[in-house]
Amino acid sequence: MIRPRLKSGFMNACLPIATAVILLIGCATVKTVNYRDLILNINAHGTRGIAVAVIDLRKDVVSKLKSPDAVGAVKSATLEWSDIKTLSGKPLADDLSFAVRKSLERKGFKTVPVEMPAVTDVAAVENLLKKENADRLILLIVNQLWSETYASTQFEHNLKLLVMDQSGKVVATVETKGSNKLGDSNQPDKVQGNLEVFVFMKLLELLNDDVVRRSLSE
Repeated sequence: MIRPRLKSGFMNACLPIATAVILLIGCATVKTVNYRDLILNINAHGTRGIAVAVIDLRKDVVSKLKSPDAVGAVKSATLEWSDIKTLSGKPLADDLSFAVRKSLERKGFKTVPVEMPAVTDVAAVENLLKKENADRLILLIVNQLWSETYASTQFEHNLKLLVMDQSGKVVATVETKGSNKLGDSNQPDKVQGNLEVFVFMKLLELLNDDVVRRSLSE
């Protein structure tokens, strides 16, 4: 069988096209996401005082392999990974706490932020919450929240929400976890939008659970 031989001119003409295709596939440049300013349409409403704390128990953060403001990673055209971080520059836990508190305040609640030291013990966090003497205590535990983007975005999450009364008794517990593919695009604006919408939906799923809604409104 005689195979056709490609002339060098043809190869030279194709190289720029091939290079462009590779760059389009691998060059996602999203560097930050904004979880802080998510406005959640929470179903609960009332005037209670609610203390809110978020604890970041992601393994890479606890082990100090990643910084608290890291929320994902993106692979470049040169196949190098770099971190995606919070737009605010603040720890993820701080951004999520802010989003939850501001959304509750829009529904009439009075919220109290609980400043979190470098603590990874849930019992210690619960004790800090109880000291605020609020009507309700919300603790959001982030066991995982991480995305990886190359030609598409894969997102892993594991979130648990506890609602407690003034004594520290747990009156509601909900969680959501899983691994999801968020589209096939690596365009920075689409990646950023997909991540923000996904986290928005997961927080709303927790806060609008019937058990949580009743525990906050009653």
